[in-house]
Amino acid sequence: MGSLFFVFILLICFTPSSALAGHNDINILSKLREAVTEGKGFLRDWFDSEKSPCSWSGITCVENTVVRIDLSSVPIYAPFPLCVGSFQSLAHLNFSGCGFFGELPDALGNLHSLEYLDLSHNQLTGALPVSLYGLKTLKEMVLDNNFFSGQLSPAIAQLKYLKKLSVSSNSISGAIPPELGSLQNLELLDLHMNALNGSIPAALGNLSRLLHLDASQNNIHGSIFPGITAMANLIIVDLSSNALAGPLPREIVQLQNAQSLILGYNGFNGSIPEEIGELKLLEELELPGCKLTGIPWTVGSLRSLRKLDISGNDFNTELPASIGKLGNLTLLYARSAGLTANIPRELGNCKKLVFVDLNGNSFSGPIPKELAGLEAIVTAALPEGRRVAVKRLHGGHQFQGDREFLAEMETIGKQSTRVFGYSLTSLSYGSVTSSLHSVHGRRRSRRPPATPPPLPSSFHRSPNPSILCCFAYDDEGVGIHQQGRCLGLAPLLV
Repeated sequence: MGSLFFVFILLICFTPSSALAGHNDINILSKLREAVTEGKGFLRDWFDSEKSPCSWSGITCVENTVVRIDLSSVPIYAPFPLCVGSFQSLAHLNFSGCGFFGELPDALGNLHSLEYLDLSHNQLTGALPVSLYGLKTLKEMVLDNNFFSGQLSPAIAQLKYLKKLSVSSNSISGAIPPELGSLQNLELLDLHMNALNGSIPAALGNLSRLLHLDASQNNIHGSIFPGITAMANLIIVDLSSNALAGPLPREIVQLQNAQSLILGYNGFNGSIPEEIGELKLLEELELPGCKLTGIPWTVGSLRSLRKLDISGNDFNTELPASIGKLGNLTLLYARSAGLTANIPRELGNCKKLVFVDLNGNSFSGPIPKELAGLEAIVTAALPEGRRVAVKRLHGGHQFQGDREFLAEMETIGKQSTRVFGYSLTSLSYGSVTSSLHSVHGRRRSRRPPATPPPLPSSFHRSPNPSILCCFAYDDEGVGIHQQGRCLGLAPLLV
């Protein structure tokens, strides 16, 4: 009897710990299966008695030790499984989009080998457990789209290897902890759509490897923190929809790698700094809903720019003609921006434009004929108080233009607008209404009329938003009847 006991002790002492852990992980997988029975229809092999647990979908083992669990997008809709914290060798855990609810267990802090954690798109609640900050091997933590509350703990400084921290779309409150600035390996920081307040700590300027910073849609106030200019590797910056104030710092020019600069819906004042033109890689500049009063000529130096949004400002100046140098610009939003004087004809040089909104400004003078050559839908306010949109129709031949026009009419007719008619006529570069010829139905005219009749009285009496369409022709100095090249569809919106 004594000898048998001695052999038993020897077996325990000399059995590899990995083998013991593997046997334990198989038992824990059985417990996990019991916790996810609601997803049985999507995890059928989990409930096949002939299948080894390490061969179940979403499970990766090394010698019966679980190292990876990925059940992303499996609809389970159950309480968060407590047993997950027992997988001591787990390096990768992805429960994204599983519908788990409840609070996270403190036992998650036992996953000392964890490098990747994604619990996004669930219904998890409560504060983040302090034990979570003890996962010192963690490289990515993604907790987006849950109902987490409470504050980010200063203990987050322990996550020295963290490269990605994303907690967007939760209810996390309080100030941004300065300790975040000690995470020297951080490349992505996404805090948007929470209830964070206070100012952005200058310590974030220590994040020299940061590529993506998003703290939009919070209650952050103060100025753009001085440390941002030290983050030279930033590619995307989104601080929109906060309560930031003061001028845009000239030092922003130091963000030489920036491709997206999204700062709208704050309380900034003063002018857009002239130095903005030195951001040669910038593709997206969004400054809507601020109190900016000046737009520099140097904006035309942003040759990589694809989207410019300066709507809702108080510029009280003209749109710089240098905007015509933005050859890659596809979207221009300048609604209610306080712009005055003429619409610059140089805008017609931006051949890649697909949409332009110039409504709600105080432009004077004619609509530049150069706009008729754009691919874009260009909207603008007229002195008469109406709005006009001009869209180029492809095809140099008149009949091809007719076919495209009818296709446009069918598309418009499916929308919640009322179409009164159309005509083939010349585009007046002064008052658009003076050149409109309304024809009820779809009667075509091969040549534009010499003297367009006035608009029908029914158009003025209509209580509903309406569209009156006309073809736009440009004689290019040759004569409309001789050239006959279709350049645009011009709906008139009232």
